[in-house]
Amino acid sequence: MLTLYNSLTRQKEEFKPIHPGKIKIYVCGVTVYDYYHLGHARTYVAFDTIIRYLRFRGYDVLHVRNVTDIDDKIIKRANERGISSEELGDIYEKEFLDEMDNLNVIRPDFITRVTEYVPQIIKFIEKHPLFNHVTRTIALHSYPAIIPPHARIRVFALVISKLSLTD
Repeated sequence: MLTLYNSLTRQKEEFKPIHPGKIKIYVCGVTVYDYYHLGHARTYVAFDTIIRYLRFRGYDVLHVRNVTDIDDKIIKRANERGISSEELGDIYEKEFLDEMDNLNVIRPDFITRVTEYVPQIIKFIEKHPLFNHVTRTIALHSYPAIIPPHARIRVFALVISKLSLTD
């Protein structure tokens, strides 16, 4: 039996998958603008341990992780270095993956990047008024050049994975 802390109920609860034998895990990834630290490693080692355990117990686990490859920090750092935000993101994404490989953290089944889903993010927010209100309240000022005013969010806070778009 696997018992996890549910931050919503603030209690430890027995883990029960929504679909018997199948588990989908989405782990928020890094924002690729700088080197990574022990706090990043702790997160991914912890999820790696859980995923390995679930697979050991016979569950079919689908693991998705995002990479935030557009963010104010990325744009600022790229401008400071005189390179594109895409180049900066590629450098630090590779660095992150190498670091996780060195820690023997299993790579996810899918890695999604925010820039691959901006139109879907906008469409999702427009379609879900309550979510739109919550995210706009959190950070109305973010990404004016990328996301129109009626659908602004902190992009790293909402990454629509390939799974959530179809499920």
